[in-house]
Amino acid sequence: MNNPMLPNAALRVLFLSMEEVMGQHGVNAVLNAARLAHFVNNYPPADLEPCVLFEEYATVVKAVEDFYGPRAARAQLIRVGRATFQYALKEHPATLGLAGVALKVMPLHMQMKAVLGNVAAGMTKDLHEPAYVEEQADSFVYVKDMCGACQGRKAERPVCFTTVGAILGSLKWATGKNFDVTETVCRAMGGATCTFHILKTPLD
Repeated sequence: MNNPMLPNAALRVLFLSMEEVMGQHGVNAVLNAARLAHFVNNYPPADLEPCVLFEEYATVVKAVEDFYGPRAARAQLIRVGRATFQYALKEHPATLGLAGVALKVMPLHMQMKAVLGNVAAGMTKDLHEPAYVEEQADSFVYVKDMCGACQGRKAERPVCFTTVGAILGSLKWATGKNFDVTETVCRAMGGATCTFHILKTPLD
């Protein structure tokens, strides 16, 4: 896929989440810095039409990093990622496929497996970012074969903080607990995938 496309809703949710974390002026500054001023006060519609280049999404994420600096940007982008999950849950609840009530009666590791699997299915079907989940003895492995946040980028360390935040947000919503999520392979570093390890034991 030479020019992979994301749906309009993916970029819209990113902008709304950035606005929640950074404020309107922060979003405008980032968009201007990213040379995407045409999106200032003009977010894409909330539909699933594939009209956004992966590179545009990556450019916005990179502009946030440049705006804040590496250390602060990591924290901000994780917050943005958490917010993207909440917006996706609100605007496209069918994507996740499971009602919260059904999750509450499951054992913890099944809650984790269910929500991670449904997030991966939603990524694959609606966001055109093929993803899947593998279960290991003490962890889950969340794998993305395509990733908007790092498309066309080269980096010395993992950069998919919005995905980390979205995973953290989904797990908190499903279980009420916080977990350790670490990106161990990143396409921006030359990896074949973006891979995230999630320990089954919660931090709290």
